[in-house]
Amino acid sequence: MGTARLYVITPDHEPDAVVELVGAVIRGGADVIQLRHKTLARGELLRLAEALRSVTHEARVLLIVNDHLDIAIASGADGVHLGPDDLSVESARRVGGPSMILGASAWTPAAARSTSSAPPACVPSPQLSRSRFSPSAASTRAMSRS
Repeated sequence: MGTARLYVITPDHEPDAVVELVGAVIRGGADVIQLRHKTLARGELLRLAEALRSVTHEARVLLIVNDHLDIAIASGADGVHLGPDDLSVESARRVGGPSMILGASAWTPAAARSTSSAPPACVPSPQLSRSRFSPSAASTRAMSRS
């Protein structure tokens, strides 16, 4: 994670379109892909995660699954990104093991620091721009591999 230059979060599009998009952004230099799909049934989400794992593994690009630790583990993803309504970072670490990359959403720097008793692998950084998914440009994200 420390050397990643381009972190891409997937849109809620048809699975085939997401796979095609991920191939394109990898060719464009993406180092990390976050599968964030809020509308797929869990079985479909797992199949999409497995398809993306194949693409990202071949390209030596990290794959992070949004919200679902079980989908991340079952698909062989490198990590999971947890929101405030998901498992705690500590619980995810116990289940996912020491090599699982863990990310956590936080809306303030203090909240980012409190997501885990272990220091994050990456220093939280402010979101670069507002989006329809994140209401504040001041949101931060913390990533941890420890």
